Amino acid sequence: MELSHSLAYQQYSRIPDHVHVIDSKCKGASSHHHHQTNIPINIIKPAPKYLSDFSFKYCSINGLSSFGVHDNPRRRTAFKQRPASSQAGAPAAGSDTTTNKLSTFIAVFFRFLRPYSLYETIVASVSMVARSWLTENPNLLNWSLLLNAFIGLFALFCLNVYLVGINQIYDVDIDKVNKPELPLAAGDLSVESAWLLVIAFAVNGLLIVGLKGGPFLTCLYSLGLFVATAYSAPPFRLKRFAFGPMFTIVMMRGILLNIGLHYAARAAIGLTFEWT
Repeated sequence: MELSHSLAYQQYSRIPDHVHVIDSKCKGASSHHHHQTNIPINIIKPAPKYLSDFSFKYCSINGLSSFGVHDNPRRRTAFKQRPASSQAGAPAAGSDTTTNKLSTFIAVFFRFLRPYSLYETIVASVSMVARSWLTENPNLLNWSLLLNAFIGLFALFCLNVYLVGINQIYDVDIDKVNKPELPLAAGDLSVESAWLLVIAFAVNGLLIVGLKGGPFLTCLYSLGLFVATAYSAPPFRLKRFAFGPMFTIVMMRGILLNIGLHYAARAAIGLTFEWT
């Protein structure tokens, strides 16, 4: 009887210290059926091999029900497969689904953005603004202008999204071979959704510059949108030619960006445009 109890403990190590058992089926049990006892279980070391063989021969999983231990595979499987969110109810599951969708969209958009292309814009913006405000005119610096600086940086961010986005739209077939990790080439983002994104960012950027920057900066921004379009879209598709990428980089990163930043930085502190 003690041997059978030891085997039961090996199979179910999480049984409490005192188990209410009914020992009527297993070998070595009492001849009195349904005799109930409280048996302390304090076994720590695993049983030798011959005891394990004995357990499989005489005290199988089905026989353990005589000890009051009932193995329910359906209940055990359901418990293992039950998601953590189900314990909190339906609202938590819906919240998790929304969070997952949002996380997936952010990850796809980050790949669509090509963040490496923002480095030049950020470095140029910080450098030109620091030169105009901190180096040349520190006495005119007003820290409240930082809000306008961030708004202008967001407008440049919108232009950058349009540039890399429209390039991916027109190069989706080429990217399936050369850059399959991009969201359009990988099928993680549809062409229709990509068009909505690039148009939305282009319109937002143009509105910001038009409201905050004035006519001159609006013209520069519009010219930047045109060059970005001509680089990737027919009938121009400047990237087909050897000079196309060089011309686009010089125009976008060299002339338009630096002139626009210098003009905006000086206009923000009330100075006229001067190129030295």
